[in-house]
Amino acid sequence: MALGLYAMLCLPSLLAGNGPFGDFENAFRLLGDQLAMVAPQLGATDTLIRQIKNYSAYLQLAAPSLVTATLVSLAMFFAFFAPIIARGLCRTAGVRVRPMARFENWQLGRSFMQGLGVLMLGALVVSFLGVNNAGAVVSAVECIVGGPLVLMGICFIAYMRVFRRRGAGYLVIMYGSMVLLFPLSIYILVFLGLMDRLLRIRSQNPVR
Repeated sequence: MALGLYAMLCLPSLLAGNGPFGDFENAFRLLGDQLAMVAPQLGATDTLIRQIKNYSAYLQLAAPSLVTATLVSLAMFFAFFAPIIARGLCRTAGVRVRPMARFENWQLGRSFMQGLGVLMLGALVVSFLGVNNAGAVVSAVECIVGGPLVLMGICFIAYMRVFRRRGAGYLVIMYGSMVLLFPLSIYILVFLGLMDRLLRIRSQNPVR
């Protein structure tokens, strides 16, 4: 799906000779120019106008990374819910499907760690060589690697609730804290997911 979104949103700009993210860069530049023109009429100070221009320039430079991260995240979001929706439709239609594992026991495939190493190494090589749009490649790798680990971190928190025999309030407090600590909580969840995968805590002691 990420390739489909890329083809729909980035390929026209690439074929026009503006690069895959040229349309987004132009859109950010146009938005910044329009805001800078309207701001004085709204009584904005010179300092605020300079900040608008600086932020517009930042968005233009960061467009490859921002767009790529958004496309990959959307693709992963829909890929996550597609099987769940499909199972629900099958059950509604009376089709027998294999039962899913409990959320607390969800695991990544064995090949994930191997793929993680390859992707991380590739991202480092691309960054070191200074390849064009290297930031976009790194952003894609961060999403592909970080997304599943974040999910495993969330599963680990749910697992600890059952393991420690706590009530639903435990999840409310923990997940609420993750929301309040965002974006730091992303790194916390990735760390939890990675440690659980390496130490195999849940796989060795699954919830029954």
